[in-house]
Amino acid sequence: MGGGKVVQAARLLLISPSLALIEAELVGREAFATVMHRTHDMEVPDERPPELYDRGVTEGMKRYLMESPDCGCWTMYCIADAPS
Repeated sequence: MGGGKVVQAARLLLISPSLALIEAELVGREAFATVMHRTHDMEVPDERPPELYDRGVTEGMKRYLMESPDCGCWTMYCIADAPS
């Protein structure tokens, strides 16, 4: 679907992105926001992507997830505010 593994701390969430989330990230902010809302019930700020965003890394992560779909790795993650 679009979720990944999630680790929740007191003030933030670390979300290991799935292939669907990575693909949405590559399409653009609106697609990314749609997947984040659908899979994690989260809103994405208008400032997304961050200033130092590196598209090449995201494309590499997509290739890696396509080659190793069961990797269960945390080589890339999204950070979000934890629900209050």
